[in-house]
Amino acid sequence: MSMNRRAFVHLIHHVFPLNKRLLWFVGLKSLLVCQIVNCSKRYHYQSISTGGIPQAIGSLSNLEELYLDNNKLTGEIPSEIGNLVQLQILSLWNNSLTVISLSFNQLTGGIPQAIRSLSNLEELYLGHNKLTDGIPSEIGNLVHKRYHYQSISTGGIPQAIGSLSNLEELYLDNNKLTGEIPREIGNLSNLNILRFTGSIPRETGNLSKLENIYLNDNGLIVTLELVQNHLSGNLPSSIGTWLPDLEELFIEYNEFSGTIPLSISNMSKLIKLDISAKSFVGNVPKDLGNLRKLEFLNIAINQLNDEHLACEVGFLTSLTNCKSLRTLSVGYNPLKSTLQNSLGNLPVALEKFYASTCQFRGTIPTGIGNLTNLILLVLNANRLTGLIPTTLGQLQKLQVLKIARNRIRGSIPNYLCYLKNWGYLILSSNKLSGSIPRCFEDLTMLRELYLDSNALAYNIPSALCSIKGLLVLNLSSDFLTGNLPLEVGNMKSIIVLELSKNLLSGYIPRTMGELQNLFTLSFSHNRLQGPIPVEFAHLLNLDSLDLSQNNLSGIIPNSLEALIYLMYLNVSFNKVRGEILNGRPFLNFPAESFIFNEALCRAPHFQVIACHKNTPSSSWKTKASILKYILLPISLIVTLAAFIVLWMRKRENLEVRTLIESWLPGIHGRISYQQLLFATNHFGEENLIGKGCLSMVYKGVLDFQGALRSFDSESQVMQRIHH
Repeated sequence: MSMNRRAFVHLIHHVFPLNKRLLWFVGLKSLLVCQIVNCSKRYHYQSISTGGIPQAIGSLSNLEELYLDNNKLTGEIPSEIGNLVQLQILSLWNNSLTVISLSFNQLTGGIPQAIRSLSNLEELYLGHNKLTDGIPSEIGNLVHKRYHYQSISTGGIPQAIGSLSNLEELYLDNNKLTGEIPREIGNLSNLNILRFTGSIPRETGNLSKLENIYLNDNGLIVTLELVQNHLSGNLPSSIGTWLPDLEELFIEYNEFSGTIPLSISNMSKLIKLDISAKSFVGNVPKDLGNLRKLEFLNIAINQLNDEHLACEVGFLTSLTNCKSLRTLSVGYNPLKSTLQNSLGNLPVALEKFYASTCQFRGTIPTGIGNLTNLILLVLNANRLTGLIPTTLGQLQKLQVLKIARNRIRGSIPNYLCYLKNWGYLILSSNKLSGSIPRCFEDLTMLRELYLDSNALAYNIPSALCSIKGLLVLNLSSDFLTGNLPLEVGNMKSIIVLELSKNLLSGYIPRTMGELQNLFTLSFSHNRLQGPIPVEFAHLLNLDSLDLSQNNLSGIIPNSLEALIYLMYLNVSFNKVRGEILNGRPFLNFPAESFIFNEALCRAPHFQVIACHKNTPSSSWKTKASILKYILLPISLIVTLAAFIVLWMRKRENLEVRTLIESWLPGIHGRISYQQLLFATNHFGEENLIGKGCLSMVYKGVLDFQGALRSFDSESQVMQRIHH
């Protein structure tokens, strides 16, 4: 340091008392030169200074104005600047400061204009002051990482805050901010800590990196939505104490775990609660019944149970106090309880009840008929048995019934037809038997009907085809017989028609061509015969067509090339012949779509014979080959078999002949599946004899006249045969 500079510093040190001097250091390029006008109150320093502001600035306790404009200052504003209790003006225009910390002061007014111009600012701490002018819109041009603004600030949060795409931490709690948190907060994709007061917008769900959210002492929060984030850990045990006035809590589809806090029952104003799609475990708190204003409750897709003693009240029964409850969703939880008749004591206001895959046991309680406002009832994939209760006919408002994948038995009751508002009737995969009620034609509002995978028999009633608004009809995997009704063409709105795996016979009606909205059609695994209707070409929206495993014959109609949206076709295991079409939809179908037919031909990769044009001579040679190599051996075999039969008739006595005749096919009647159902009481457990690795054995009583007499005769004949 030169002599002049040493003398200057020495002068400053001795001339000004401690509270009126500035103690600076030598910068990277030059010594800071003081331009002091009444240093005790005002300090103005400008141009080409480098480095940072020293901590010693805090010694100027009487300083009222500090101007550091147009410098090259970098780094942080030291926290010691907070000691300047008399400071009224701070000017930092055009600097490269990255951190400003002015927390725990008595600062008033708004954020200084100087701070608003610091484009390199990364961290700004203004908490615990008396700022009153709110958050400036220019904030969107500033902070890159952290923003802390706390204590009695007023005004709203500007939309420009959404421009801080690099912001990692935002603290806005314990203020008097008004209005709503702007939706633009969802643009802060790097935010991992959020602390504030007020209603949380749904866009908060876009904050995929959010790790911590602080909601302490937020009496102003009415709605809390933290949907589809990656929030993890346990819910705070005191969340109900912190948010006593909360009306809506949506935290579904996160990664929370642990138990549901009992303190939630303290949220006496709660109207909607959704804590679904997480990993909550343990018993469902019975104290949820204390939420008297609750209208919507969703705890689905967790690992919750409802274990309790027989003398204790179950979770569902505890909700009887929630008189305003309209929607209840408990599905996909291992509740493992029996549906009690007290289910009918749930609030009469209940409109929707979702309880799929809950491992419920027992029967559908008759008390369900008390819920007269019920619109939707979903009990899929449980372990329910017994019959469909008659009290279900009391639910005149019911539109949706889903009880698929249970063990419901008996016939489909006719009183279901009394409910005229049916929209969706899903009875799949049960043990229902008997016929399809003809009265279904009265269900004019029905849109989807699933009766598949049961033991339904007899013909498809033609009355079913009069439901003009029906969109989906699934009758697959039953024991339906007879012909397809010609009236099938009346279902003009149908988009899915699934009739596979039945015993249907006869021809496919040509009226099928009138179903021009059809997307999916399956007749596979039946006994249909005759040609593929050329009218199928009118099904221009068809996406999937399965005609496999039938007795269809003839050729594939050329008109099917018009089905440009056809993505799946299967005509295998039929008697179809001729050339496989070359049009656009047929180019991508695999060989499996055509195998095991009578005489289909095309390119070798379809695993069928190649197509050849026949000449008169080649046709004659083909016929000669058939006569020589096929018909002649067959005639010889038939003649030989007839000779053997005649010879054996002469040799054996009448009883042995009777035995031989009993072995021939077609003598004894076949036992139908319906007879087996009645004989074994629908394969009831009381008729179960034993179980093996692959099957179970049931006992049953079949009623056949003369069966015992026939058995005795056959036994006597068997005794006389010598092996």
